[in-house]
Amino acid sequence: MRRLFTYLSFIFLLNISAQAFGQLRTDTLTMRFMDVEIPLGNVAIYLRNGITIAHSDSNGFIHIPAYYLQYTYLIAVHDNYLPDTIRQYQETIYLYPINITLKETVISSKTTQRILQSNAEYVVDYDFVGDNILVASYNGAFGRNAKLFLLDNDGDTLALTKLPSQPLSLFKSCVGKYYCVCYGKFYPLTVDSGNLQLGEPYDIKYLPGLKQCQAELNGNLFYKICDPDSFLVTYAYVEKGDSVFHTFFQFHDSLAFIGSREEDINATEDEHRMFRPKFEVGLLRGLWDKSSLRAIDVPLFIKDDTLVIFDHTNKMVRYFNLIGIEVKRSPCHFLDNKNLYADIIKDGFTEKFYLHPLNHGETQILNEILMKEGILDYHTLKMKRPFAENIKVHNGHIYFLWQDHNHAGTRQLFVYTP
Repeated sequence: MRRLFTYLSFIFLLNISAQAFGQLRTDTLTMRFMDVEIPLGNVAIYLRNGITIAHSDSNGFIHIPAYYLQYTYLIAVHDNYLPDTIRQYQETIYLYPINITLKETVISSKTTQRILQSNAEYVVDYDFVGDNILVASYNGAFGRNAKLFLLDNDGDTLALTKLPSQPLSLFKSCVGKYYCVCYGKFYPLTVDSGNLQLGEPYDIKYLPGLKQCQAELNGNLFYKICDPDSFLVTYAYVEKGDSVFHTFFQFHDSLAFIGSREEDINATEDEHRMFRPKFEVGLLRGLWDKSSLRAIDVPLFIKDDTLVIFDHTNKMVRYFNLIGIEVKRSPCHFLDNKNLYADIIKDGFTEKFYLHPLNHGETQILNEILMKEGILDYHTLKMKRPFAENIKVHNGHIYFLWQDHNHAGTRQLFVYTP
C-alpha cells in the first residue's frame, strides 16, 4: 500500500512539474522579425510609456514576457522601417522598409513663370492640395472682391469661390484640413478637383490652439506649445484615442527670461500703474525678446516615420521616434550665428529640407540641407525676382510671391524651376 501511495505521489509530482514547466515556457513569448525572408536584428521593443524591454538578435528572434501583451500593446522600431504596433502574439512579424516613390516630374523650359494669370489679383497666401494649388486673393480696395482659386500647375482654374471678407492667410491643420483666415473668424474649406466650398466660420480665438498641433502620424498627434513669457517651448504628443499630453522635449532659455524680467524691475511706477504690455516697456525689449524666442520656437517636422527638430541653440538636428524617444542626433555645421534665425523649409513631396536666411535683402536664396552630412549643398538657389516673399518648395519647384512696385495694388504667384 505504501509503495502504491509513493508511486501515485511520484506520478502526481511529475504532472505538477510538467504543468509548471509548460506554464513557464508559455510565460515567455518568442517572435521573429523579418524583412520578407531576411532576419532583422536590433529591432527595439518599447512599451507605450517609452521603456525599452528587448532587442532582437542577429537572427531576428526576440523573447519577451507574455504578460506585456495581456495588459498593453508593444511598439517595434527599427531604423529605415515602418514601426509596427503589436497587440497580439505572432510567431513571425514582417517589418516593411520605408520607400518614397516620387511622381514623374515634367520640367518646363521656362525657369520662372507666373501661376495665377490674372493681372488684377493681389495674392495673399497659397498652399498645396496634392498636385494642385490653393490661392487666396482679392482685387479691390480694402480687400474687396476676395476669392479662393484652386489651380493646377499650369495656372488653369479648377474651382473658384468668393469670400465674404478679405483673407489674411491660409492654414492647413495637422490632420490635413484647410482653413481660410479672415478678420475675427476662419472658415473650414472643402477642397477637391471640382469643388471649393466654405463651411460655417469659427471664432478666431480657437485658431492658436489649432495651430499648436504640428503633425499627425499613425493616429498620434504631435504638438508644439510656446510660452513666450517664460521663453519655454514644449513638444508633446497625444496617442490615438487618448487625451493625455506626453511631453518628450523642451527648449527653455533661462538667460533670456532673466534678461527680459530685468526690464520689469527697472520700469517706472507710472509704467507699472498703466499695466503696459511687456513688449512696450523698454526701447528695445520687444525686438530682443522676439529674437531670443525665435531661436527656440522652431517647428516640428516629420521625415518618413521620424520626428525632426532643428536645435539652433546646440547646432544639431534631433530625431525622435513616434513615442518621443530621441533615437539620433547629428551636427548641423550651418546653424551658426549667421543663420541663427533662418527659416527651415520642407518639401513635403520629396521630403527634402532647405535653409532660407531671413536677410530681407533684395536677393532671396535657398540652399538644400544635406541631412546626413549636416552641411548645405553648395548650389545656391536664387529667386529670379527681387524681394521675393512667402517662399515654399513643392516637388522640387520653388514658389514665391512677388509684388511689382510699379503696380502696388497687385501681387503675383510665381514658380521657379532650378
